[in-house]
Amino acid sequence: MSGQRPYPYSTTVPTESLSPFSEEGIKLVNSPNPEWQPGQTQNPPEGKVLSFDAASLEARERYGLMISGIVPRPIALVTTVSKERKIVNMAPYSFFNALSSDPPTLIVSTIHNRHGAHKDTLVNARETGHFVVNIMSEHFIESANHTCGNFPFEVDETEYAGIKVTPAKSIDGVVCAHSLFAMECKTIQLLPLFNDAGQETTCAIIGRVVRFHIHESVYDAKSKTIILEKYRPVARLGGVRYATVNQVFELQRPFFADGKAPPKPKI
Repeated sequence: MSGQRPYPYSTTVPTESLSPFSEEGIKLVNSPNPEWQPGQTQNPPEGKVLSFDAASLEARERYGLMISGIVPRPIALVTTVSKERKIVNMAPYSFFNALSSDPPTLIVSTIHNRHGAHKDTLVNARETGHFVVNIMSEHFIESANHTCGNFPFEVDETEYAGIKVTPAKSIDGVVCAHSLFAMECKTIQLLPLFNDAGQETTCAIIGRVVRFHIHESVYDAKSKTIILEKYRPVARLGGVRYATVNQVFELQRPFFADGKAPPKPKI
């Protein structure tokens, strides 16, 4: 296997100059401006705003702006199994999110390579109709990240990354044994996207969640939710950077009992 290649959107620094990873717990803190009142203006930043026509930018420029500006992004570590040879495929995707809870639905966007070839994830999700979204946490981030390499088609990335999997229960697939939260999905729609030249560059996979897997250590049986402090999910930033959750604050949602907006505040 070849070594690591510098990522074109990276601003990496030498490992030896970095501080050790901190396992300090998540802190609940005040919001940035706790004295804010409804109607009070929070001043926009000073300086000039740059504006670019998206069509005037090269594809790589648009990509660089989006991955560095739309942050942090949740990561779907997707596992699929090939239809014929039953080979496991695993790859992380950060163009991913939930669409609905009723029905439980999510979306994973796969970008084709420069030759237009489809990712194994897309091929398998289309041919089998099944895939699993595993959420990445701090305790196995290095091995999960290793699955994003440009492995040949029908190569089991889990064997190179040292990741263990277990059989899915409701679909034909596998679940990442390291993930604290995973969702078995059935493919319900494929949404191809085309650039201005008419080339298909991306295909989004929309999946219906048919089973949830939650490790007992992160499940709050009383509220029936995930315990963030134990879950410790990892998010994607620009380049090759990841982020963890270390500060959390709460902001109450405005609620009007009669469904009518109150008088405008006078500040």
